[in-house]
Amino acid sequence: MRRVHLAVFLISTCAVPRSFAAPAGAGRARALSVIDVPELKKALKKNQGRAVLLHVWATWCLPCVDELPVVNRFAKEMKPRGLDVVSVSLDDPAGSQPLVGRTLRELGPFLTPIILRVDDVDAFIDAIDARWQGTIPAVFAYDRDGELRGSFVGEASRRHLDTLVGPLLLSPPPTTTATKPKKPRAERPSARP
Repeated sequence: MRRVHLAVFLISTCAVPRSFAAPAGAGRARALSVIDVPELKKALKKNQGRAVLLHVWATWCLPCVDELPVVNRFAKEMKPRGLDVVSVSLDDPAGSQPLVGRTLRELGPFLTPIILRVDDVDAFIDAIDARWQGTIPAVFAYDRDGELRGSFVGEASRRHLDTLVGPLLLSPPPTTTATKPKKPRAERPSARP
């Protein structure tokens, strides 16, 4: 059944408009990488020592595209707390690179520009989580030792991401409120003679 879920998504090519404009003032685009499942495993392992959120999405999946700004903001804000977000698109590597690039420039500039080449759907799913049915969007949380600690399938909100990843992160730095020293009041001349 999981093969059917992912296969349906992988062969679907409609649902998302093909005309994303780059945001005003967008900087130089990062080059997209096309990797396979063994390379994805290596990428996840190289981040040991930090918590990792694997984010699986595609441009043809409307909930995925709707979720990108949330995951992007989360990636940016949680990096100082020890989180690396590895975001992989399941778009067809042969023809979707321009669309994936434009989509990430517009909606996910802090996300990794990776397209995953999936040759064996079952091997891909088993490499991530054998219990996963292949439905996207999906996020998978790994602790600092590289162990899978949880997942969420469906369009994740900020609350979902905080709940899933929060326990794996370093404590936020203490917030100190800088107070300005009070200036001594100048003595007022007395009106009394």
